[in-house]
Amino acid sequence: MERLKKIIAEVIANNFYVGDNPTYEQLLFGIDDNYYRTIGKANVSVFVIGIVQHFVIKDIDHANRILVAIKEVVTEALEINGIELTYTDTDWLDLKIIENNERWGSKYRLSNYDKKYMGEFFEI
Repeated sequence: MERLKKIIAEVIANNFYVGDNPTYEQLLFGIDDNYYRTIGKANVSVFVIGIVQHFVIKDIDHANRILVAIKEVVTEALEINGIELTYTDTDWLDLKIIENNERWGSKYRLSNYDKKYMGEFFEI
């Protein structure tokens, strides 16, 4: 799981950390330092499904295990500077990936949520 979390952190912190072979903690600081660009103003669906699609997905359970890791990385990145994260609602915790049965779009989509941007899930 630690390797998966580092890969996810690298995807989120892409272009915000300069250096060769950064540690997981350095990536988390890069995400936190650039919060509005990396998480805050990211479209929810684009953020989550975009990260999930970096991996070869075996089935819906595999996609949801990656989502759990994404949630952990985001939480750790937001709490890295000692600020306690308070959820504004349960949408973030209840967010799941489901199969997209529509004719367009990717194979997977997110379950119901009322937020447009990732930052709307959290109260820092």
